[in-house]
Amino acid sequence: MLRNPIDRYGLVLLVAVTAAGYLGGIRPVLVQQTEKLLAERSVSKKQDKLDELNAQRDELDGRVQTLGSTIDGYRGIFTASSQENARIGEVADLANLVGVSVEAIRPGEVIQTEGFRALPITISGSGEPDLVGQFLSRLRQAFPDMGARNLSVSAQGDEASSLALDLVWFMGDADRADRNDPAQD
Repeated sequence: MLRNPIDRYGLVLLVAVTAAGYLGGIRPVLVQQTEKLLAERSVSKKQDKLDELNAQRDELDGRVQTLGSTIDGYRGIFTASSQENARIGEVADLANLVGVSVEAIRPGEVIQTEGFRALPITISGSGEPDLVGQFLSRLRQAFPDMGARNLSVSAQGDEASSLALDLVWFMGDADRADRNDPAQD
């Protein structure tokens, strides 16, 4: 069939040109198109994930705003609680400073009346009789807005007395305290 050497050379040249065209032109284009298609799929998946995350973020932002509004509604209560805890800590520190051993401090429920709020506080502890007296004296000096409702001191021996004390902390007007609260400004 190809007996003539020129035909053979022509066929070899045609195959070589076709192979060179495929390897030099068509194959790189096919590889580039495949890479482009894979990149587009990857971008599409990432865009879907981004849209999903944005929707979750928007939902969480809404929840944060709702919770922020709820917290703002309770701001006065939280402030009062932190003040209560601070005062209870100050009373315990004063007792320890004087030398009275505090075994328990239990705040009661805040009593709201017209014009003021009051917090009952029950303290139980022990100490030498003169130290218990010093504690009560210093308590009155340090906290003039506190009063004693009930006091029970009983001797437990020569050197120790047990102390049961019911205090009331007169906290002032709740409405006025909320208006003066710097956290709400």
